[in-house]
Amino acid sequence: MGATQFAVIDVETTGFGRDDRVIEIGVVHVDASLKVKNEWSSLVNPGRDVGPTWVHGLRAGDLVAAPSFDGLADELFSRLAGRVIVAHNAAFDRRMLNQELKSHQKPELPEGLCTYKLTRLKLIDACRQHGVALRDHHSALADARATAALFAKVWPTMTSDAQQHQLAATGPVASRADGSSARSRAVARTASPAVMASTKTALSINQLRNKTIAFTGDSNLQLTDGRALKRQLARQLVASAGLNNAVEVTHSVDYLVTPDIASPSKKARHARSKGVTIIDEIEFWQALNVATSPRRG
Repeated sequence: MGATQFAVIDVETTGFGRDDRVIEIGVVHVDASLKVKNEWSSLVNPGRDVGPTWVHGLRAGDLVAAPSFDGLADELFSRLAGRVIVAHNAAFDRRMLNQELKSHQKPELPEGLCTYKLTRLKLIDACRQHGVALRDHHSALADARATAALFAKVWPTMTSDAQQHQLAATGPVASRADGSSARSRAVARTASPAVMASTKTALSINQLRNKTIAFTGDSNLQLTDGRALKRQLARQLVASAGLNNAVEVTHSVDYLVTPDIASPSKKARHARSKGVTIIDEIEFWQALNVATSPRRG
């Protein structure tokens, strides 16, 4: 293994597709003896809705003061430079970061080592099997810390030849072309992410009758029978209550329902420009007497 230095990374994202964005990055430096040397993390403002809050625990209000990915890219490179990337399900983390880098005209990251491939288990199961503590799962820095500890457990169990074979398929991240180091206005996750309150419109079922409702964002709620309040089910419940559904925000929409009233989604921005009332989904379903609970992943 020689003097190989490692950068263990993890990202949280708005989703898994080509149009999804990174909303949090965690990096843990591990030296050649597999000891943790330092760590860094930052939230990232994606300029759009944040996706499944019930998974990553972040809402738009948590990201308002965070830098954009472009504002973090140079520092990210400086923290990865000269190191071999390690991640759990590295293909995903690398793909999401490379999507961001490509959109900002930055060079792609090279292949890295993958603890999922080494364990063939989900992170939570791999940590349990190898006696690694995993706290605050789906926080980027917490998952990077756990992955670093897991890597320190499984990497030494491989033969020297197997290690060299793995390393031969990867490469350290190149330094920035200008050779300078960068420091950005990184914003780390707090212990308790902000929770945006509703608009406190004190809605009642009578106020909602015959009104037109639109939705934006992925619901953070589920019904008491365990069904997630996905868009199709939400619209069925709206229709059953005698309300009207709208797909887009137009002059005829009375309320825009969202899990995050600070949402920067296109619909939310449009609603604000038109003076459409934006209400928190919890308040909305309470007004319709629909029993809900926090959604589980």
